[in-house]
Amino acid sequence: MKKQFLSWLQLLAISMLLFVGCRKDDHIRYTNTSFLLTITEYIDETLTDNVGYFTSHGDPTTGGTFVMEVDVVGTDSLHCSQVLTVPNVGTITIISDCSMTTLTGTWYITEGTGAYANLRGDGSLIMNPPNETSPQEIEALHGKTWRE
Repeated sequence: MKKQFLSWLQLLAISMLLFVGCRKDDHIRYTNTSFLLTITEYIDETLTDNVGYFTSHGDPTTGGTFVMEVDVVGTDSLHCSQVLTVPNVGTITIISDCSMTTLTGTWYITEGTGAYANLRGDGSLIMNPPNETSPQEIEALHGKTWRE
């Protein structure tokens, strides 16, 4: 009986070690984050590059400028690469895929430099084209960020 009890205790201890050892994401803290991109100028009329300003809240909470390369995919989709720059701090590169029909899409961070070197994130976005009340195009990105 004592031998069985020790075996069960040993099995329980090994199970606990395995369970605790498998929890790899304990060090990652997810933060609700939003980026607001305000496009102020089209570099060329073919919509291949846009520039503007951005603000963000969450991780990071900051602002700066951005350049966006736009590639048209098929008849109604866009694939974009945005490089957000905060002077003397670093850059964040975001890739987004959007539908021109629904004006929605998804985004994810591919890399960062400086203070953002280990920043990652993803989420959804809404494109707000210029209209009577807002002469500028605005893209609102919402999601989560984390540091690796």
